[in-house]
This record gives sequence, structure tokens and C-alpha cells, in this order.
Amino acid sequence: MVIKRKLTLPLKFYGGSQWWAMDLSILAKMNDYIKLNRHALFNFFVDSLLPDEFFFIRSLCT
Repeated sequence: MVIKRKLTLPLKFYGGSQWWAMDLSILAKMNDYIKLNRHALFNFFVDSLLPDEFFFIRSLCT
């Protein structure tokens, strides 16, 4: 079963490993981005397969 969904934000997707390390300043910027776009991001990724592998890499590459 394929679930198609629309994202209300202009996002470009990146794939990658879920294993990484981040500097505190990067975490702070990422936290600000997530707070600003929380509902749109969470609504899009709620039923995703392996959402962490797309969500965090995508957020870092923005």
C-alpha cells in the first residue's frame, strides 16, 4: 500500500544514515527549524516508513 501525501513546505529530500554526531550550534538551529515548521513536518512524516532517516538528514541539509 502506497500512501501519497503533500507537504506544505518547499522541501528537498536527502537520504542517509541515521547515525551522526552534531555540534550544539547545529542542534540549536535544527531545533528552531523544527519549532517553526512543527505541524507541517510532523503531519507529513507521521505515517512514513523510517521517518528518522529522512527527517533528520533532510532537516540538516536545509
